[in-house]
Amino acid sequence: MDAVNGRGIYYSYDADCGGEPVLQNIAVLIRKGEFTAVLGANGSGKTTLARHFNALNHLQKGQLTVNELDVGDTSRHWDLRRHVGMVFQNPENQFVSLIVEEDLAFGLKNYETPEREIPQRIKKALASVSMDGYERHSLHRLSGGQKQRIALAAVLALEPDIVIFDEATSMLDPKGRSEVMGQMKKLHCEGKTIILITHDIEEAVEAENVILMNRGNILACGTPHEVLTDRALLEQAEILPPLAVQLYYDLKERGVCLAHCPLKKDELVEELCQLN
Repeated sequence: MDAVNGRGIYYSYDADCGGEPVLQNIAVLIRKGEFTAVLGANGSGKTTLARHFNALNHLQKGQLTVNELDVGDTSRHWDLRRHVGMVFQNPENQFVSLIVEEDLAFGLKNYETPEREIPQRIKKALASVSMDGYERHSLHRLSGGQKQRIALAAVLALEPDIVIFDEATSMLDPKGRSEVMGQMKKLHCEGKTIILITHDIEEAVEAENVILMNRGNILACGTPHEVLTDRALLEQAEILPPLAVQLYYDLKERGVCLAHCPLKKDELVEELCQLN
């Protein structure tokens, strides 16, 4: 089953005035249960594309289904958002209350969750992001990483099939970034479809599949090894290669040839250990 299936997607923020398109004839396919990174430099169109997946941006041209729901059918947008949760760059933009449990309860009430189920749904969602016992905590007292986990818990409380992380680690310190990446992997292992929107190539390395974007177009789709070790392709996308890939090419230019191009740092260490 496809989580996302679209073709011919076009979008302009100034379409009525003949503005330049942000997305041009996009074709995209993401399978259910996959962990996919949509990678691109600023202005590549990756966030605009992701906002189509839960109809935050309305489909102007083309066809798009998400969890077999037609995104072009505006009468189904409420149903669509039950299936697709989105965690944004700044978690505070998602908060509507000062207290953790009140914030999570707001979304559940909006979706007409029976009152008797709400406390258990909140407890389960907080436990899933390792924030057990934080129900009565003030949101403004939490760290950046904790706030992002609460924002994720608010999404998970609605039990979506697809979770989109839109640059969700870009405002975090290394510890917070590691925590959120760990949550993505955990949710993927539990069967959720994870879509990571990022300009950080080291994050994209952790995905199963990569969609590489540049200036409103998709340049390539494939596994991280297929896409992220292609230096010419990354240069076209205005993205620097992962550190391990860059070192591989630097060594090669100096006459030191590794058997395989590594993608991660531990793979680079293994390749270096094989040298005589």
